[in-house]
Amino acid sequence: MIWKLQAPVRSQFARLTSIYVKPTERTCEVCGHAVIPDLLVEWADGSDVIGDFIHAGARIVVRESAADRLRERFTGFEKAPVKMLDHPKLYSPERITKRTPKRIWLPYEGPPLCELRVSRHVELAPESTVVIERVCGACGAIVYKGFEGMETKNSRVHTPRAPGKGLFVKRSQLEGDDFFKPRDTGLSLCTEAVKEYIQEQGFSNIDLLEAGELLD
Repeated sequence: MIWKLQAPVRSQFARLTSIYVKPTERTCEVCGHAVIPDLLVEWADGSDVIGDFIHAGARIVVRESAADRLRERFTGFEKAPVKMLDHPKLYSPERITKRTPKRIWLPYEGPPLCELRVSRHVELAPESTVVIERVCGACGAIVYKGFEGMETKNSRVHTPRAPGKGLFVKRSQLEGDDFFKPRDTGLSLCTEAVKEYIQEQGFSNIDLLEAGELLD
């Protein structure tokens, strides 16, 4: 099996809001395909507890200590910097009362954080149940409309993976890595070995959703 990494929105854990940063480097001028810039974030109101994995939209932020433990065992990802938006309203007030919203304040004094940025890119096998919206005629980049059959989960609904559906990747494409990203999907996936290790270590605020299978 292969698994999708998802840091959910849970009320007991602090979450990050990703701030849009205009890409400075593009790989295709026709479709606008761009190199992902470093992550700029701000903390949202609601909690002052930082999990091992932190919700930050589609990107994966982790405590650096958790990333280092994963790197001792697995490959296929890099640690990338996380920058926090500097704004006067985000700084800790002089006096905190019961009416002060619970959040992570600046200056940030919590555990070091980093983005877990998957570096192994693979192609999806034809067996994958995906819906393609369009393909760039210049660079071949794919815009997907949907991914059918994968396990999904949010605060209201949990849908198991549909039998025989989801994403399929040839094992040979991993070249020994355990973290990987199907090209143009924005999905960060991992092998069964990573899933088992994360569960054994008890890392907090992470869901591992069944996405599909590796093909020999």
